Amino acid sequence: MDRLYQLLEEEIKLYETHQTHKALIKTRDLHMTIIEASGNVYLIECLRKIISLSHIILAFYDISDERDYNAESEHSSIVDAIYNRNPSLVKELAYNHVFSIKRDIDFSKSYTRLHSFDHIINKYMV
Repeated sequence: MDRLYQLLEEEIKLYETHQTHKALIKTRDLHMTIIEASGNVYLIECLRKIISLSHIILAFYDISDERDYNAESEHSSIVDAIYNRNPSLVKELAYNHVFSIKRDIDFSKSYTRLHSFDHIINKYMV
């Protein structure tokens, strides 16, 4: 549990300081730590692929700078429910979280900017 709370705290601080790429890494680590605890090999592999794809989408469409979602709050609620050993609440919160992610990566939205590969490398990797 300490590891989950540590990742959550680091994720929030990185988003607050606009270090999006580093925050996405913490987000990935938080998701993977939770799902790996399930021991479900299918879910682990599926989530690993989904996270990689979603991070590519977030980078190219640059929706991570103008987020209108509440991921940190959702993550906090999920971690608290795990800590309180409330599996039905964890399930409900995780289910709702998936729909939040889907909403944020909705290609029917009109995005104002699509970044070049060079821009993404300079922004996230340098």
